[in-house]
Amino acid sequence: MTHRQLNRGFTLLELLVVVFIVGILATLITLSVGVVNDDRVLRTEAERLEALVRLASEEATLGARELGLNFEPHAYMFMTLDPLRNLWVTADLGDELRRRELDESIVLELEIDGLQIVLKEFVQTDKIDAGKPQIFIFSSGDISPFFLRLRREADDANYTLTAAPDGTLELAAHES
Repeated sequence: MTHRQLNRGFTLLELLVVVFIVGILATLITLSVGVVNDDRVLRTEAERLEALVRLASEEATLGARELGLNFEPHAYMFMTLDPLRNLWVTADLGDELRRRELDESIVLELEIDGLQIVLKEFVQTDKIDAGKPQIFIFSSGDISPFFLRLRREADDANYTLTAAPDGTLELAAHES
């Protein structure tokens, strides 16, 4: 046998370089999947909120009743006006319009008439006298205009939901 035939194969150094490169690529792929998943959660929550506001508007029109929407930093809930007591209550509006908790990484920021509204955690002792909602959804199909930002705190990626007085909604994505 000649010297050339004995030196076939890879050296240990070449194998270590290949393993190192594969490890770096696996780490990058894992990190990118995490960011994509966070983007999906934010987009899903924004699209869900838009669809629920549309549904609430239809419910208000078809049911001939006034509805409201109350925002917290990490949650929101729909309310209805009890005309007999003249109170906003968290009545059973169906499973779709139940109170929704958002992922802790998502923060809601509300503007009404160009003013930033300070959102507070809602503490409810019972369904009676639930306070007053920030947004009104009228039985006529109109809605009080608002600008809502759903923002991910980690990188400031956000979606904005804008409502016009006639009930028109617009959802837009914004990159950080």
